[in-house]
Amino acid sequence: MTRVQINGVGKVEKTKYTPGPETGLKIEHIEGMGHMKSNIYLTIGNKQVFIAEVFGFADMGGGDPLPEGTLASCQSMYTGAGTFICIAHSQNGIMVYKGWSEEPSGEYEGNVGPNWEEFKEILY
Repeated sequence: MTRVQINGVGKVEKTKYTPGPETGLKIEHIEGMGHMKSNIYLTIGNKQVFIAEVFGFADMGGGDPLPEGTLASCQSMYTGAGTFICIAHSQNGIMVYKGWSEEPSGEYEGNVGPNWEEFKEILY
């Protein structure tokens, strides 16, 4: 897990950007050299923080079941695998979760995942 601070350096003492209705995810689609990718950003007020680059064209929503307290989520499916990003409040800011899943293959029937893990914590 990576911790990123977007409001100052060192210990967080005051909150300048409080997550509210304007807190969410932004998706930017990129196509080049035969590959489809998406850049995922967290937006808090007028601030934007890069979260991850994923294969496939991401869409908002998806990833059920989601971690508790999810504010927004997105998903991307590419060559049989899924990548999921969601954000939720944390004690010091916003926790970004990254999940993955696989399509069924061979003897297994059903989708594996999404399997969630803490990915980044955005401090504010």
